[in-house]
Amino acid sequence: MAPVSPQYGLPGANLERLVHACEVLKPAAVYTEDAALFAEGLGSGALAGLPVIADRNARPGDLTLDDLKRGTAAAPVATPEQHAKYLLTSGSTGLPKAVINTHRTMCLNSAQIAACFEDPEPPVLVHSAPWSHILGANSILHYSAHRGRHFHAVGLAPGQHRRDLGRGFRQHHRQRRLSVG
Repeated sequence: MAPVSPQYGLPGANLERLVHACEVLKPAAVYTEDAALFAEGLGSGALAGLPVIADRNARPGDLTLDDLKRGTAAAPVATPEQHAKYLLTSGSTGLPKAVINTHRTMCLNSAQIAACFEDPEPPVLVHSAPWSHILGANSILHYSAHRGRHFHAVGLAPGQHRRDLGRGFRQHHRQRRLSVG
């Protein structure tokens, strides 16, 4: 799995980074929360022929999350050393590079964060960190899973500011995601 920045596939985006991400990651499928919102990115030649899994507004031929839930679960085969996730760097010194996250690394990161807190009850977390950033993709997500709790990811709509976060949470805005993997 490799979450990519939503800006790579939004309307009007320069698709160069999405194309580069696909060249680096060589995805087998694409997940998007909203196929209509990311239609321009999903129409990129770099994604041609890849299965698309859409949570909302699936296009003809796309799979939905409900389709996947009806399928048969595969037997778990992951080992600690296997690659679990790739995170792309910001690309501030050129095009983004893929950083390997192994299953062991993600588990250790979660345990290290949990060791910082002495509370007997897992916390309730509300965050707006994008899944394409190390904080949102690993630290918050896996810490929540490690502690056995749910979290609510609050997404900021294009043009929305962090000062609007409370309003966004109350209105249950959802984070927009586009992942390749």
